[in-house]
Amino acid sequence: LDQDLDTTKPHGKLMLSMLGACAEYGRSMLRERQAEGIKRYQDRLARDGRKPGPEPHGKEREIKKLRKSGKMIREIMAQTGLSKASVYRALDR
Repeated sequence: LDQDLDTTKPHGKLMLSMLGACAEYGRSMLRERQAEGIKRYQDRLARDGRKPGPEPHGKEREIKKLRKSGKMIREIMAQTGLSKASVYRALDR
């Protein structure tokens, strides 16, 4: 601070309190904008994300039925469009 601000005199005290009030106002505005941004982000996050996949129980039944009929894992993968891990997971349930 290289200002000639004499805080012992009334004029200096007034200037100091005005500077403090301006700084506090600026900080309050910043917090308000930040809170709005966080809320907008959270609202968008609730809408975004991975789309729900197919009903898992229907696929599980289909996978188990295919396996019982003698199909190989690779054939089940090709027919259902699922990964090897997903096929094995469905068979383990």
